[in-house]
Amino acid sequence: MNFFKCLQTLRLNQHQAAELFSVQVERFRNWYWQNKAVPTVSEHIDRLTRALDQQVDLWLQQIQKHHQQEGLLALPVYGNYFDFHASDPDFAEALCYFLPLYHSFTQKLIAALFNLGIKAKTVVIDFDDYSTWLTENDFENCISARIMFAGLKLNKKIK
Repeated sequence: MNFFKCLQTLRLNQHQAAELFSVQVERFRNWYWQNKAVPTVSEHIDRLTRALDQQVDLWLQQIQKHHQQEGLLALPVYGNYFDFHASDPDFAEALCYFLPLYHSFTQKLIAALFNLGIKAKTVVIDFDDYSTWLTENDFENCISARIMFAGLKLNKKIK
């Protein structure tokens, strides 16, 4: 996979991609403009792309299973690395703990939901509040619980 395709697939800008692959921005720009592929980076890109696609598919399955009502779907997002990692450590690890990739996932998920005719609004989740809510309601941390919590925040039923 070439670097132009990498940027499109992962929805990263050149600075974010250079940071992710631990290279200087100028070196990345050379690869980008020469449309080169570097094998180890290409393999890494493919793995990250698969991780994003798997999560989008997983979330779509859960949303279609649990979101029966009409109206706006509250989609939980995280404003910082800690909240993302604490809420979904396996996914955070799959994305190399790189928050901009999580935002790429969110964009891909919103586009997929739109294609299904589901309107979504993002709601920033604070893990401490979410964790307290899970404990108070005896829920397990899962996708449907995160969506439920985001919906309650969207409808201002909780702080």
